[in-house]
Amino acid sequence: MQLRLLIARAQLRFTLFHELHHLMRGWVVYGGAPRTSFMDGVVSEGLATVFERDVGGRETPWVTTLKMSGAH
Repeated sequence: MQLRLLIARAQLRFTLFHELHHLMRGWVVYGGAPRTSFMDGVVSEGLATVFERDVGGRETPWVTTLKMSGAH
């Protein structure tokens, strides 16, 4: 039981960052209305995942930073 609690606590923090971003962006950008297209959903998930990474400090295998050739 203790292991489950530790996992839940560790994941809950990141999930809250991710979902908070959805809530804030939804109200600010869409006025609380649902997204209207598949690509809106894709962009929203990407932004929420980056917010979760940058603010919450979570590194995930499905998010990588693209390095452009010649970029400094």
